[in-house]
Amino acid sequence: MKKKTTRVAFAFCALAATALVQTPGRAFGADEASTEARTLPLPRLTPLIGRTSSDATDPQMRFSGAYTRLMILSRGTRDIAHHDPGTCDVSADETGAATPQASQPTFVPYNDRGWFARLYNGRQYTVNFTITMTVGDFKATVPLVTLEHDSNTKDGEKFVRLINHSAQNFPLFLVKADGSNAIASLKPEVRISNKYTGQSAAAAIKVATDLLGIVSPQSKVLTTLTTQKTKDAASGLDAALNSLLQQVSSEDQSYDNDVRRWGSVCAQFLLPRDESKLPRLDGDLQMIGNWMVVFEDPRPSIFDDVQICDSNTKRRPTSSDRWCEKTFQDAAKVAESAALRRPAEVLDFELIQGQKTIGTVKAFLKQQDWWTKSIQDLTANAPKAEKPAPGKAEKPAPSETEKLAASAADFCLSIKGAIASLGLNEVDEGIVTAAVRDGITLPEGAAKAMQSQAACRPAIAL
Repeated sequence: MKKKTTRVAFAFCALAATALVQTPGRAFGADEASTEARTLPLPRLTPLIGRTSSDATDPQMRFSGAYTRLMILSRGTRDIAHHDPGTCDVSADETGAATPQASQPTFVPYNDRGWFARLYNGRQYTVNFTITMTVGDFKATVPLVTLEHDSNTKDGEKFVRLINHSAQNFPLFLVKADGSNAIASLKPEVRISNKYTGQSAAAAIKVATDLLGIVSPQSKVLTTLTTQKTKDAASGLDAALNSLLQQVSSEDQSYDNDVRRWGSVCAQFLLPRDESKLPRLDGDLQMIGNWMVVFEDPRPSIFDDVQICDSNTKRRPTSSDRWCEKTFQDAAKVAESAALRRPAEVLDFELIQGQKTIGTVKAFLKQQDWWTKSIQDLTANAPKAEKPAPGKAEKPAPSETEKLAASAADFCLSIKGAIASLGLNEVDEGIVTAAVRDGITLPEGAAKAMQSQAACRPAIAL
């Protein structure tokens, strides 16, 4: 026995020594490891979750200072063509799933266990695959697949299967120019439960998902007014999943990257080909779903849908593509010009969805402490005409003109400061300022004074 142990130990040491052999003439290091060492297969600690990615080679600076939103896509959806669908092409080696043969089904069958098995061994299992994404103050928990099978004498065979093929209904959020909120954290997670609860966990998960999506006062854009509610909704759904699924097994992975280097990330979900083996994972696996997790092309403003397109992707700026520009500046000019034509829409934009009386841009500005005082100052400094000389037109006194200009500048700075406090960018600060000037009845001369003040100008000169 001792000799056998010695031989095994010697073989192990010999193998280790072989792995450490250096290439002649090269210093040993991580970058100089042998090809054999680099290609050694890694064990799959999470066999139900697969991931492939295609990161951007260079930072995508078009995201800096612009807005984007999360997009979770599967094959067959139109928007996936704008990205790199090849990222989701995986082989059997990458997923750990066996390549299906012609005689094997390409679907998960509804297997009836039979009355005898149900009589002596009631069974229930639930499997859930969820993706959680966090970027700065943005957080979303998205259930993609829920499978449930109840098999007992009371219910017979009962199956529930819920699949989310594409999720895009997320708010825009700002990627700050300094990159302080640019790190995106992706967490795919599988939860498996085979504990009988007497109720449908799959149905409860669907109800929780729908309810949290309805009652959470989210907007089309993430602001300081909705940040906490958005986080609460994501955390509430995550807590609901944990409470509904009394887990006997769970897997999760995590992946962090800068939004500006994200490219495309695909998450795969796998299950045993024979579902009766659950929750054991020692059977032959097959891929159930493959989702691409990306970020929408950035846009410089929440008030217009013009985007900044990457010339390296399949969707490139063209003269016929109204909502696709090459640079941030070009897209911002388009957005500013479009917003100038519809100031009422800008002012009625809902910062809190479904609450027009208190949640619009106009309502938010009028609730600020400085609003009433600013209107009073503009009124007090409104031009009062001097008595004209015979044959000459009336004109305001110079001192009053200067006071009105100063009041107008302060008014614009207050508007921009309030919009910035929401977490919006300088382009939208200028757009809202122009909308107030053109869309709200102001004291006489105020709108004209605002047009001439540098503090009231848009971020990108038109």
